[in-house]
Amino acid sequence: MKKALITLVAVTLLLIQMTASAQPAAPLSNVQIIGVASDGTGSIWENIPFTQTTAITPLTGTTGYIAIYVQGTQLGSFPAIRNGGDIITTTQARPTDYVQNSMGYIIGAIHYRTFDLADVTTGQLSATSINYYPPNQSVTDFLYVHVD
Repeated sequence: MKKALITLVAVTLLLIQMTASAQPAAPLSNVQIIGVASDGTGSIWENIPFTQTTAITPLTGTTGYIAIYVQGTQLGSFPAIRNGGDIITTTQARPTDYVQNSMGYIIGAIHYRTFDLADVTTGQLSATSINYYPPNQSVTDFLYVHVD
């Protein structure tokens, strides 16, 4: 009985090891601003395609929102947001969405941040993430916005 139990445990552990899979976390490869919104426009998101460099809808009201897609592993928990080179204080607008590939591995994340529009002027918004792996290069995306 004891030998059968040991054999069963050994076979179970072997099967678990054979079915478990993992892959190393991918290095940072892409950062894209994929959406912007403001409370003055009813907080309706403007989707920003990867090739678009200027937001069409002006940001109005008191609060702005930005959605950033980060592909790969970044240092820190969210991208740094800047306006004209100055860092903007942001807070989490909603929980992060994780993006998976067809194998079910997480390959990236969409971060939703909110900021005070009084801290932003018409011009470039940028989102920058730093690669988790040395030599820790940064990847940045830019979007021109008009603030009313």
